[in-house]
Amino acid sequence: MKALLLQTMYTDETARIQLNQEQSYLELEWFTHPDSTHFRAVITRARDYAHQHQLTKWLCNLQQAEFLELADQHWLVAEIFSSFPASLQHDYAYLIRPMVLEVLATYHIQDLVAIDERLQAKIQVAVFTDVDLAHQWLFTPTESFISSPIPHP
Repeated sequence: MKALLLQTMYTDETARIQLNQEQSYLELEWFTHPDSTHFRAVITRARDYAHQHQLTKWLCNLQQAEFLELADQHWLVAEIFSSFPASLQHDYAYLIRPMVLEVLATYHIQDLVAIDERLQAKIQVAVFTDVDLAHQWLFTPTESFISSPIPHP
């Protein structure tokens, strides 16, 4: 896949939000571990951009984050994922380092979505350690996606 041209919508010392409206793509990259208040503020800002521009393909790069607080994981699913319009299918890919606590958090978020039938109808969550595979998953129709995300433990 060729490189996406991204427009930076927000950046600070902790995170950056970029998007490509033509591809319906939003990329959220964490540069360091966010505290809960900042995490929620940046995620809310990203959700607002996604709603405003009808962006349905998310890449959340957590390779530099240490972990997400359990309360923030539940908040993400209950407040952010639940606010996604039911009329649009969303794909949410996590990019992580394989040997960090974030592995557990991303799988927990994936499990929270899997047990909520309302969310299953409008969002898919997958976990990757390779950005190219994450992009392939986000931009390839599900039935023709060959490589699979990291298997859930």
